[in-house]
Amino acid sequence: MISVISIILDLFNNNIIKKESLFLSLFTMLSVMFIKRDNKYYLKVFLLGVLYDLIFTNYYLLNGIIFLLLGILTKYYYSKVKISIFSNLVLGFLLVILYQGLLFIVLNITKNNINTFNEFLFIIKHFIIINIIYIFIFSLIKKEDK
Repeated sequence: MISVISIILDLFNNNIIKKESLFLSLFTMLSVMFIKRDNKYYLKVFLLGVLYDLIFTNYYLLNGIIFLLLGILTKYYYSKVKISIFSNLVLGFLLVILYQGLLFIVLNITKNNINTFNEFLFIIKHFIIINIIYIFIFSLIKKEDK
């Protein structure tokens, strides 16, 4: 359910709020933090990434693979850290940086998008604000599944 809400919020943000805004969202990607971490968790996050590819980016399977890597990190992180609002904020911050970093590296290597490191830092800065708010709100609302 969180993933569906996140996709709707991303669609709203991407279509209503201008891309030059300080409020660039990665709600769908961050929802991997709140998906129930059961025996189908990795399949769920991979499929969520593929869906994200289809709706938002048109990178064939790239986000599916990145979401899977982020899901592995998320599950490992929560196995080592007590779940709290603070730990969610730390993980969310790391996921935003890792997601954007992996995307930056892959797209620059494949020459699909040539950005400088300064542009990368600019992108990170614009993604952090709204996504930290999202994590904080969903951390308050969602009771974590263990």
